[in-house]
Amino acid sequence: MPLFIRDVSVLRRFWMYSMFIIAAGFIHLQDCMADGEIPDIKIVGGSRCFFGEVGPTKLEREVKIVNLGRDTLRILEISSSCGCTLAPIDREEIPMGDTATLSVSIDLRKKDGPTEQYVNIKTNRDSTKAVKLDFVALVVRDLTVSPRNFPTKLNLMPGAEATSSIMIHNTGQDTIYLQQPVAAIEGLTVEFATFDGNPLLPGGTATIQAKLVGLSAGFKAGIVSIASSSKFVPTLSSMLAAGITDSEENSRPDGKQGMLRPE
Repeated sequence: MPLFIRDVSVLRRFWMYSMFIIAAGFIHLQDCMADGEIPDIKIVGGSRCFFGEVGPTKLEREVKIVNLGRDTLRILEISSSCGCTLAPIDREEIPMGDTATLSVSIDLRKKDGPTEQYVNIKTNRDSTKAVKLDFVALVVRDLTVSPRNFPTKLNLMPGAEATSSIMIHNTGQDTIYLQQPVAAIEGLTVEFATFDGNPLLPGGTATIQAKLVGLSAGFKAGIVSIASSSKFVPTLSSMLAAGITDSEENSRPDGKQGMLRPE
């Protein structure tokens, strides 16, 4: 075969290969341009938040969400690890380049020790994969109460006196000062005996005794608040309740707890 024919064949193959490379590059460029048209989500400050040592309280944090894409970012679903974590958002559609605010509230009043809560955000960026936000804290209780609430007194006659007590423990490493308990319960007069545990030293205990007198028949209940100098538990709250009968006929002669019910 003549040399020039072989050269033409080589050129033809080179030209076809070059066209293939150009076409593939063009398709890749189109894909890149298409990707640029979709929304993209950014969490300002990162997706993990450390609160450090906190008391058994409610924590709040505002999280900024930015749309870095070239289309509207739509919030499809927001879920959390438990009912103690709420995360409403101020807008469900975020234009490109704009920002939305997620207001996270975490109730740690029933938590102890290390705790981790999370919020999942699903968007039209990828509806099958959620963006996860983690919130980590160490719940510290340097004051504890036992029992949790004042034992309930039942079958009291109006005007009769009863007592109920709780014990406060200082489980921390610092001395804590307690203030006089405060309670305002309708239909019940409550007085608190002076306790000898103030200041409350580390490892120490103090007994809070409530003297109550029923004023009228019915079940009476309210909260007793005790302010303290604790960094983590500035206020202790315990429930105080009593069942007041309207006559001796309705009191329980068997001595069991519980209000008498009419036959």
